[in-house]
Amino acid sequence: MKKYIIIVLCFINVIAKSQCDSTLGPIYSDTCIFYQLNPPIQVNEIVTKCFTYTHNAPGGINLSYLIVNSFCGPISPYNYLNFEFYNDSCDTLITSGQIIPNPTNAVITPQLIDSGVTYRICLTWKAKCTQFAICPLLYQSALPVALLDFKAENKKNYVELKWSTVSEENNDYFVIQKSDDAEDFITLAAIDGVGTSTIKQNYSYSDITTLNKVTYYRLLQIDYNGQITNLKTITVKSYMSILKTPIKVMNVLGQEVDANYVGFKIVLYSDGTYKKN
Repeated sequence: MKKYIIIVLCFINVIAKSQCDSTLGPIYSDTCIFYQLNPPIQVNEIVTKCFTYTHNAPGGINLSYLIVNSFCGPISPYNYLNFEFYNDSCDTLITSGQIIPNPTNAVITPQLIDSGVTYRICLTWKAKCTQFAICPLLYQSALPVALLDFKAENKKNYVELKWSTVSEENNDYFVIQKSDDAEDFITLAAIDGVGTSTIKQNYSYSDITTLNKVTYYRLLQIDYNGQITNLKTITVKSYMSILKTPIKVMNVLGQEVDANYVGFKIVLYSDGTYKKN
């Protein structure tokens, strides 16, 4: 039994080290350095690229975003963006999670990282377009905004989005985005932040473009130096109440009559429905 356990552990270490063979170079805090991809990454290709990172500041880090030089246009360049955080020899997985679309474990807490120590960060994503270069980017700090909640509420003809923060640091503004498939998001609005605050702040936005279907809403935060943090994505079944106006009134013989007609009548509405009176 012990022999089997050793074999399995060795196999896991081989996989991790093999993945780290794709290391391109160092990743820096708040500094974007592009690495050329040769050959380029093709559409629907799933790729993993790793980087070294030396932590030289107190506190944790925020794996916030991956900038990709590509021809994707306005759409997101990847379906998802996952990460794995290893020690420098790449034989110990410290933590893993997702950055996009739903941030999970994307903040590496001080308990998991030591100052002056080098680590390996491996990013895995599925390309939505041809990509020629990538630039990893992270924060050497906690999230610039501490999000308390982000929720959606159906109203009669729109969806009301509400979110609250318990603290903000150098927060320039928020961006509200929506999607039908949780992959391709469009921007609805930019909402100003308060800069720096240690008290609760409340925000809201009304989406009047909603349709009768499931919609995904994403909340992004942008600080004063342009850094972007994906705070949260939520799902809501939206609907719109279609205004019904009468367009024709008929009697039992199918003849058009006045709305004040006394007797049996059929009222036709603008949405194609009808009512018998």
